[in-house]
Amino acid sequence: MGRRYCGPGISSSQEGSNHATVALHVGLYWGIWVRIRTNNVL
Repeated sequence: MGRRYCGPGISSSQEGSNHATVALHVGLYWGIWVRIRTNNVL
């Protein structure tokens, strides 16, 4: 099970970095959205 999960991740590191970049952007947009929402509420 662990080998099945680790194999593709090692062979395609670019895909992993793309997922990390998407997660980072989602986090940034989420933080900005929450900040705008809280500013509008307050």
